[in-house]
Amino acid sequence: MEATTPREDDSAGAHPAPVAVHEWSLKIRQAALVAAGRGWPVFPCVPGGKAPATTHGFKDASLDPDQIVRWWSSRPTCNLGIATGPASLVVVDVDPNGLRWLQEIESARGRFVARRVRTPRGGFHLYFAASEDTARIQCSTNRVADGVDVRGAGGYVVAEPSRREDGALYELVDSQDPGPLPTWLEELARLPGARRARTRTQRDQDARNASETTDRFHEGERNDRLTRIAGELRRQGHDEAAIRTALLQRNQACCDPPLDEVEVAGIAASVAKYPAGPHHEYVQTSHGIVRRKQTRDGVVEVALTNFSARIVGDVVRDDGAETSRCFEIEVRQGERVGTIAVPTARFAALEDWPIQALGPRAVVYAGQGSKDHARAAIQLLSPEPAQRRVFTHTGWRRVGDHWAYLHAGGAIGAQGVRVEVDLSGSLAHFHLPPPPEPAALRVAIRASLRILDVASDELTLPLLAAVYRAVLGGSDFSVHLAGPTGVFKSEIASLAQQHYGSRMDSRNLPLSWSSTANAIEGLTFGAKDVLLVVDDFCPGGSPVDVARTHQAADRVFRAQGNLSARQRMRADGTIRPAKPPRGLLLSTGEDVPRGQSLRARVLVLEVAPGAVDVRGLSACQRDAADGLYAEALSGFVATLADRYDDVRSGLSRDVERMRSELAWGGHARTPTNVASLALGWRAFLEFALASGAIDELEHEALSSRGREALSAAGAAQGKHLDCSEPSRRFRELLAAALASGDAHVAQPGGGAPKDAKAWGWRLGETGDSDIWRSSGRRIGWLEGDDLFLEPDASLAVAQDVGRRTGEALNIGGRVLWKRLHEKGLLVSVDAGSETLKARRTLDGHRRHVLHLRARDLHGPAESGQPGQLGVGGHQAGLAPEIGTRSPAMDPAGESVVMPRAPQQPPGLPGSANAERGFTGHEDSGPTAPCTERAAPLERQPGEEG
Repeated sequence: MEATTPREDDSAGAHPAPVAVHEWSLKIRQAALVAAGRGWPVFPCVPGGKAPATTHGFKDASLDPDQIVRWWSSRPTCNLGIATGPASLVVVDVDPNGLRWLQEIESARGRFVARRVRTPRGGFHLYFAASEDTARIQCSTNRVADGVDVRGAGGYVVAEPSRREDGALYELVDSQDPGPLPTWLEELARLPGARRARTRTQRDQDARNASETTDRFHEGERNDRLTRIAGELRRQGHDEAAIRTALLQRNQACCDPPLDEVEVAGIAASVAKYPAGPHHEYVQTSHGIVRRKQTRDGVVEVALTNFSARIVGDVVRDDGAETSRCFEIEVRQGERVGTIAVPTARFAALEDWPIQALGPRAVVYAGQGSKDHARAAIQLLSPEPAQRRVFTHTGWRRVGDHWAYLHAGGAIGAQGVRVEVDLSGSLAHFHLPPPPEPAALRVAIRASLRILDVASDELTLPLLAAVYRAVLGGSDFSVHLAGPTGVFKSEIASLAQQHYGSRMDSRNLPLSWSSTANAIEGLTFGAKDVLLVVDDFCPGGSPVDVARTHQAADRVFRAQGNLSARQRMRADGTIRPAKPPRGLLLSTGEDVPRGQSLRARVLVLEVAPGAVDVRGLSACQRDAADGLYAEALSGFVATLADRYDDVRSGLSRDVERMRSELAWGGHARTPTNVASLALGWRAFLEFALASGAIDELEHEALSSRGREALSAAGAAQGKHLDCSEPSRRFRELLAAALASGDAHVAQPGGGAPKDAKAWGWRLGETGDSDIWRSSGRRIGWLEGDDLFLEPDASLAVAQDVGRRTGEALNIGGRVLWKRLHEKGLLVSVDAGSETLKARRTLDGHRRHVLHLRARDLHGPAESGQPGQLGVGGHQAGLAPEIGTRSPAMDPAGESVVMPRAPQQPPGLPGSANAERGFTGHEDSGPTAPCTERAAPLERQPGEEG
């Protein structure tokens, strides 16, 4: 076959005819798109040169056509680079002084089956397709032959029609598809032993070449690149002085900005400590790893393993609280090849991970020290791997000088930011599409808004507000959808969840309450700045099972509300970083978590039978499955990226400002939780308005609907809190005990009181006469409307009934008496007592009792809220100090009597809260219905359904 030699008109000094800048720019952009269409990731290089023009060099290479167009539209004179490793290419770079080698090889073996590009200097780039076996071939210089370099994993080439500053072009001379790399050439390119010995003159030339390259090393890669250069020079036999000189030259020529010279000298000194030349003690062969052991009889080869292995990746996994390191190791046994990620703590366990990679035939041979020698051989014979940082959580993360929002598909953020994300388990479904173009974004936003048509605003609007509030970060509350089975709770929750990934429908929600508490805690930490659904809170089974489910819910919701986590220790006794929840929790279930303190951290939204429009739900499910919701959220995230510093710093201030506008009676957390949702709703509407999805009139109407819906949600929350308020729960349990015969109340003398059946007495027969007999334990005495409870007995009975009904009264006596006092339920207390008890002579004995009104037990009065009337007539939190005397005293002067005084609760007509539409009292009535609603969100002409 005819040898390949440069033609006279193809010499380095020949230049093509000038090409107009505009025409050449279009050609190179089209070439970049064609290369990307082949699956070859591309990136721009500096005009007229080889150095990458992106922040992270060839690591920024992309297949995204939109990214490619943006690159060459903003910098049309940039050259074209191809990242060879991700493109599954091995490119043999034949310089002019290697052409004789190329001629001899092709004369002897035939012309290479390769795509061939002539370089401006007159050499050639030969493109070969990398197979699974050759994909890990590293870049090398003069390893195959003098003037013949290899570009593979971890490298790149400048592609046609790029040009030098003098106009000389890279020209395609053979457009055939790249063929496989010949086996003999692979062996020369891969094996460390294939490196030929170099004379001192050649080593000096290598050092000069190392310092004369035009590649640019940016911040974050300078140390690593210089260290790798130093290692290569040391393996070539250079001493510390020569390495330092070469590194200082490379530092000034390539590092942007240059490192301090002291730091460069430190790199040279560190690398020079290693033995010069290649490591000859260990060898990777086709049959495994061999140790060349020096003995009195000469060198003896000792087989260490029947497989070969090398480290091809150094990965730092970052979850936002701590980092862990693992090695990516390629393990080879004959034709079988496997790659496995091995945590550094397990790297020395060679009896473990090779078997996982290859199966039971991977053997580390027996012998003293064989395992240690094999480990050392793998480390010493492996090429220096590039270090990669991999993020293992979602949400916002500062990368360099920019904020990026992480998800399973990568990151959304400022242009040029490139990160690697690896999410496992359910987090892998949190996958957002690229931010859509303006027209498509408007369609997606209106689709998201149509969720409001599925049910009433009181249900759907807080849910939609939670979707966009979660992205802002710092959510210290949860949302819980409660309702009987068959009311589409999971389906509604999935509409919210699918904003973060279209695959998370009602059958593929991230979590269930059947998961362990540890699993839920782990996922709530990894799910940062997202909405996370935990489905199907339905405690069942034995009382122990029910209690266990509620206990798990208490742990999860309380951690979310407090943004706290259990502390854990490492094996060495040091404290591990805390891993609290970092997203916003959306729960669904037939039951509601117990306890007033816990419910205060959860905004409960009730789903009643028939509340959901099934046809509207089906339409929204189609939109969600088509990815419209995820596109809307992706666009929302993109608008926050450049200003997230301001959003983050002003978050607490904005919530507090809204809270002051929404303040009404109730638990102190409720206005804050509602204000936080209102902030999410406002941010979403501002985004929709700015994108053109809604106009000013729609914005105003939707803002009004938001105020009304969130007001109603806050008012309804007060009822859930009242149901679990300790003083109310205590009275309900006592009433249940009296009704069931588990306890009774007597007259002061011990006999049956009036209306005895209501107070735990039962009619029994003795002869011809009917008499009342007491049932259960005596818990107090009744005198007119005054009820005197024996403190310990009444508390014990209430706690026992609570345990049997599945909702225990988990509160101590002193705290409970204080709650009764704060709610105005204690009619009198002893003037000299700190226990809030009154002294009375009952059943012949002087006793310390709790003095209540009988009607407050059988007809529970509404608990007073801060700033509202308590049952005792005083405002909660403003009760007289214990031991003071009021104008009304009992004849013995023993107890202080708390007088009642009428007062109008907030939320009634004429109050400031009523004008805002907020209520906080159970008797204040529902918020007035909205008479002016925004017009239905119809699709605009040209929008897709």
